[in-house]
Amino acid sequence: MTYSDETQSVENCVTISHVPHEKRLAFLPNLFGVRAMIYAEGAVFSWAKTLSPEYVRQGGGFWEFYTTSNGCGFLVPEGLPELIEVINPMNFYQGAMTKEAFGITCTILAFGVALERFRTVDLRDKLELLKDVAEQHAETISIFAAID
Repeated sequence: MTYSDETQSVENCVTISHVPHEKRLAFLPNLFGVRAMIYAEGAVFSWAKTLSPEYVRQGGGFWEFYTTSNGCGFLVPEGLPELIEVINPMNFYQGAMTKEAFGITCTILAFGVALERFRTVDLRDKLELLKDVAEQHAETISIFAAID
């Protein structure tokens, strides 16, 4: 899947929209809440390092932001190949997924980490909304296998 400023659709149910540069500052507070945003953003990057040797070799990088029509969103790393080798040493998952599925996976896992620390209803609800997006995604099996 290529990334552009155009709205994309996940199985024609939930739409995914790229966040333009001028709206990036509001994205993380809207997604994770003001108190949890720095912690959760760091958790996304940490999960990317844990799950992807390619991300580690690249040394991190720029992330694009996407919102979903159900009121959630996720981050997607740039600069990686379209298919990323993903290894979760905590559940023995190993497979390849697109950057978008990888970003959804890392963001779901980061919501879990943030929820353990901050325990807010908003974080819990956003986690469930992102899982709804993952359930409709073409790579749902890989995403849920990686986070299980």
